[in-house]
Amino acid sequence: MVDNKKRLLLQKRLSIQSKSNKFSSVYVQRINLSKENYTKDKPTIVDMQQICRLKEIRFSKSPELGNLHDLSHTRQHGKRKSYKISRKCCCLVISTILAGVLLAAAAATVIGVLTTQPKQQTTTTTGTTVTTTTATTTTTSSSTSSTSSTSSTSSTSTTTKTTSTSTTSTSTSTSTTTSTSTATTSTTSVTTSTTSTTTVTTTTTTTAFDSCTGLRWNKTGVIVAGGNSNGNGANQLKKPRCLFIDENNTLYICDTDNNRIQQWVEGAVSGVTVAGRSNGNSGSSSTALDEPVDLNFDKNGLTYVADMKNHRIQSFSLTSTVGTTVAGTTGSNSNANTDLKEPTSVDIDNNLNIYIADSGNKRVMKWILNATSGTAFINNQARIEKVRDLILVPGVSNEVYMSNEDEKEIYQWTSGASNPSRTLSQVNGNSGNNNLDKPNGMVLDSYGNLYVADLDKDRVVMYCPNSTIGIVVMEGSVGAASLDEPTAVAFDSNFNLYVVSSNNHRVIKFARL
Repeated sequence: MVDNKKRLLLQKRLSIQSKSNKFSSVYVQRINLSKENYTKDKPTIVDMQQICRLKEIRFSKSPELGNLHDLSHTRQHGKRKSYKISRKCCCLVISTILAGVLLAAAAATVIGVLTTQPKQQTTTTTGTTVTTTTATTTTTSSSTSSTSSTSSTSSTSTTTKTTSTSTTSTSTSTSTTTSTSTATTSTTSVTTSTTSTTTVTTTTTTTAFDSCTGLRWNKTGVIVAGGNSNGNGANQLKKPRCLFIDENNTLYICDTDNNRIQQWVEGAVSGVTVAGRSNGNSGSSSTALDEPVDLNFDKNGLTYVADMKNHRIQSFSLTSTVGTTVAGTTGSNSNANTDLKEPTSVDIDNNLNIYIADSGNKRVMKWILNATSGTAFINNQARIEKVRDLILVPGVSNEVYMSNEDEKEIYQWTSGASNPSRTLSQVNGNSGNNNLDKPNGMVLDSYGNLYVADLDKDRVVMYCPNSTIGIVVMEGSVGAASLDEPTAVAFDSNFNLYVVSSNNHRVIKFARL
């Protein structure tokens, strides 16, 4: 605490002066006390409580003071008046003055900060986050309607934060924060296009073709080979027996009584000898034949000929007239498995196995490729006699069709069986012509119909699949193109019908209707 002597010093320094009719000013001075007047633990400045402990403070009369209820008069009559103020009031007034000073200083500082560029360095931190999402949807179109829709969405978000470093003067602190937010709205327009397609459906009703009633040929035929009486000339034939037509519509004919195989190109007026002797002489050499009665081709294009009187099967390439014996023994006609006796027909499967109608021995022999002997495929002494033709049943490895001239029947026979599974002999013909009479050469068409040359009836009979009664598709004919003892039938690539008419030495073509 300050002693009495120092209090008196404070009273003198804190006197308030005023002038008449003018505003009074209050002066507050700091009290500077030397360190030596205090002990170490005493403050270096005088606080408000010390000031308020003064017993009295004298003020000049001033309008700002007004009528203070707690002041007491000392003098009253026109002279200078003096007032006393209590400690409590003193503290209140001084506190008010100091607060005003502080507020003024703070206001000045704020104004200075706002109007003056701050000298301190400003640190700015900016953060940006960009997020983009794209979605695309496609709807697959169909054959009747097509709809395509594409949707794209893009979203971007940006955040910026700026902070200014605070500036402090004395005991005043000011902090300024500026926040900027930017929002961008993207509007995507989706356009949907719809295409309407009108589909016209045409329904076609197809009726299954009935080959039994639908296949018919012109009754007037055309001579395409021979026809110039019998002889051994290039344009002549003599008792032809067999016929094969390749994919080029070239004819291969067994010119039996001339002991040769003739090749007749479509449209030609004469033939070319491809096996046997062209002058018609018979023989047993590799370049000669003796009454060839049947021929066939394998998948490699080799020609196989049933050389009946030589009791063998000869093989020829298309570029050679020299034959190779592939079954039987030349000049030998025994019933041994190495021999054949008057073979009348030959066929070959895709494995190049050879099937032979061994008519003189009343059996069917199977000869494996490059074998020196055969095995009995069908062996029935009673019913296999004078077999004129043999063909494999398509799609079946162990069945054949056989035409039996003496029995006047056609058999469908399975290997190893004692009797045929199917016998064909009836014909839907005129009165007295209701059966086959000496059936000879046969052929199958792509529909599975079986055609046979009915020699003594001068006609061609067709047996439809699963039918046992034949249909006459060609007979008699007119003029020079008439049938006389037909021995073979075949088709070209256009389904035209060809018939070997043996007794008048020609091949006749009947166009399909």
